[in-house]
Amino acid sequence: MRLLALLLLPAFLIAGEATLSYLHHFGLSSYTVRSDDEPNLKSRLDFPLNFDTLDISYKHNFRYFDITFSSSFLVTSKKKIGKDYDWKNEALTVYSKSKNRVQTYKNIEIKTYKKLNSNIGFILQYDFDFIKAKWYDTIQTDLVLDHITQLQGKTLKFSQTLHKFSLGVDYKKDINKQIILNVKALISYIDATIVDKHLLRGFYTIQNFTSLGYKTAIALKYKLTKRSQIGFGYSFAKCSKTYTKMYFYNTLDHNFASYPSSYKFKMNNLSIFYTLQL
Repeated sequence: MRLLALLLLPAFLIAGEATLSYLHHFGLSSYTVRSDDEPNLKSRLDFPLNFDTLDISYKHNFRYFDITFSSSFLVTSKKKIGKDYDWKNEALTVYSKSKNRVQTYKNIEIKTYKKLNSNIGFILQYDFDFIKAKWYDTIQTDLVLDHITQLQGKTLKFSQTLHKFSLGVDYKKDINKQIILNVKALISYIDATIVDKHLLRGFYTIQNFTSLGYKTAIALKYKLTKRSQIGFGYSFAKCSKTYTKMYFYNTLDHNFASYPSSYKFKMNNLSIFYTLQL
């Protein structure tokens, strides 16, 4: 029996479904922070995200359910404009804009799928999602003093780490013999860590919180052969936290403080993919 198991192991590992996808991501990560001592002061930072990735996934059937492993790699990142706003008594006092670019993106996904009937199945999914971006060549406008300051080089680093645990529904429908419609909807429990390092001002902030979010996706698949498909897809994901704590650390005078803050994140994905039955 051991010999038979060893002989069948390569076939078990090879048999499955491999998918190669090229994805275009565009979205926004944003947070707002207020002062406890001076509640009339408020700041908001907007981090636009625009980048492309290559995704490789492998699906295998374990008798009663499918399990899929996938990973994404950053291919290219497009320059966007990050924005920083400061208000006092709801009046804008300082406004900054910086060139913003994603430096690193890592995504690892493990998904299980349980088929209920020919059209519907349940999804249980875990995602590790990491984004690292930088700001550079900042232009700051002080509307009170009527003064403009230009800063060259790197001025800010931003990172976002999300652990997402999702439950959802997968719906498939054959439009005709060659075209398949696939729709997914997921609800996510998210553990988030947001780090914002102000390089020239000598401080950084950290937000740790949990939140609920959701994701919807739609795809059209075209059967090339009995074993291969090509497809196009779109997905949208969103989560937010209306109240959390932002922890402030000043590396120059070793000052520590915490402030009330809120967070918003949304991401759109456009994809083209090729699937091959192994």
